[in-house]
Amino acid sequence: MNTCEDLPTPVMRNYYGLRTTDRGLRFLGEVLKMYVTVKMTLVLISMVYLLKHKISIGYVMLAASAILFIMSTRDLTIGYEAIIGTLRRQGSWEVIIAMYFVMCLEYELRTSGSLDGFMTATRQLFGSDRLLLAFMPALLGLLPSVGGALFSAPLVDNASRSYQLSAETKTAINYWFRHIWEFSNPIVPALLLASEITAISLNVLIAHLAVYTCVGALLGWLVLLTGRNYNRENILTKGQIDQVETTKNAYQAVKAIFYAIAPIVLNIILVTGFHLSAAVSMALVVGVMVVVFRLRTAQIGEMFKESFHAKLLLGLLAIFFFQQMLSETGSVNEIVDLLRKSGVSPALLITILTFTVGVLTGQMTSFVAITFPIVNVIAPGDVNLVTIGYVMGVVGSMLSPAHLCLVVSLDYFKASIINSLKPVALMTGIITVLVFILN
Repeated sequence: MNTCEDLPTPVMRNYYGLRTTDRGLRFLGEVLKMYVTVKMTLVLISMVYLLKHKISIGYVMLAASAILFIMSTRDLTIGYEAIIGTLRRQGSWEVIIAMYFVMCLEYELRTSGSLDGFMTATRQLFGSDRLLLAFMPALLGLLPSVGGALFSAPLVDNASRSYQLSAETKTAINYWFRHIWEFSNPIVPALLLASEITAISLNVLIAHLAVYTCVGALLGWLVLLTGRNYNRENILTKGQIDQVETTKNAYQAVKAIFYAIAPIVLNIILVTGFHLSAAVSMALVVGVMVVVFRLRTAQIGEMFKESFHAKLLLGLLAIFFFQQMLSETGSVNEIVDLLRKSGVSPALLITILTFTVGVLTGQMTSFVAITFPIVNVIAPGDVNLVTIGYVMGVVGSMLSPAHLCLVVSLDYFKASIINSLKPVALMTGIITVLVFILN
């Protein structure tokens, strides 16, 4: 009986140990391509189904990981490596620890009255709560830091008191306006990485992308900040009127703004100037504010206790496990390889590639790191196709249930993910049409 090595070309053994010809190999290749497509489609459908039924994001990501594992390998060693890889990955714990200290900082500012004072002072400055709703997350979005959406959420909640807004609307506002800078902020890691990989200068890349920041801001205003809910804009509650009265003193207003902004500025200095990790910088900022607010031991203990949201933190760990499973099972590489061999047009190929990876990972930097080496091979130096790829990756990330900012916003406002993402889907759909028109 012939061994595998004895089989003459073009006859050889396939993955399952069966003899096959070139025609058989091509057929097998088509079957495998279809299987990869079906597998990833089932993973995404299961995520959407479970989220629609209000299953916790942590359980959703674990279920998606299980489906991915069963349909990819069923080798327990791979599952073990994914678990160990998640637990050993420094970045996972850095994000979780940083997120925890962001919640500690939010607790300090909220219980000290600094958030209310800041909102009252800025409300007097702008004279419009509707403008504040966009300004707060947009301001904090300039700093691409872990947990920023959680920090801006209470500000959005405060600014929305004059209106009858649903939890889903507040979630969408907090989520959307924070990310309008993904196309134009020169310190966004995804932009820096895209420029480095494609060898297109950052200023040229931003020149092609900045229009989508303007479009995002305009769409956010039209879709999220207009309508009958805002007809009674100038009517404040008695509590808000009292707050306005207490900040007529200029010194008190400046002090309130300083207490709210200073921790953000200090965090920027520690991360960019001293190159500290997000976890360490946030821990130091929380420590400084403990001294500033003169918190007693009992108050510090209460802060640590109240800031520990196990459901949210374990949900983040489950997201990182899903991302690790994508890597360990080779699923992302399968998608990339499938698309490269598909024979579709470069623009469509780049669109599908970056959008799909953006949805799966939910991280701007991750989709760039995974797909842009391929984008650079498909369209070297083509700024128009690179623009399409970057925008579609951002669109995919914004629609991903694995996006950390979406997860923490949903958790804070106790909102439904499907209804929260409906306006986001509308706005990203318009941006998708626009990017193809302009490029």
